[in-house]
Amino acid sequence: MMTLTKPFDIALTAVVQAREEARTTRQPVTFMFRQMPCCIFTTPTGQLRYQVGIHGKPSRNDEAMIKALADLERDAQAFAARGTRVPMVADVNYNEGQAQTVLQKSHALLRLPTQRD
Repeated sequence: MMTLTKPFDIALTAVVQAREEARTTRQPVTFMFRQMPCCIFTTPTGQLRYQVGIHGKPSRNDEAMIKALADLERDAQAFAARGTRVPMVADVNYNEGQAQTVLQKSHALLRLPTQRD
């Protein structure tokens, strides 16, 4: 099985699969892509309409949907490449007669390991 890595290929695959499902079932096909709701449905005359987002305007061709999904995938891949960052810095409290306590404050960013590390 081939693994898709390019954002355009991933978006195109999602749209083509949903389009084929909408054509065969004649029912609206709704799917989530990177937390963005998308819908492909047929009109009473049998034409396909593509809608991205809840309030998006349905369009007659799939170009806008593929572009929007490719942009979402590109952003997600760029975010994953940067790594997940958590704000954290150690702060030591010195109290007389007690053990030193170390607290975490949010002043610096430390990189967490990702699946690639």
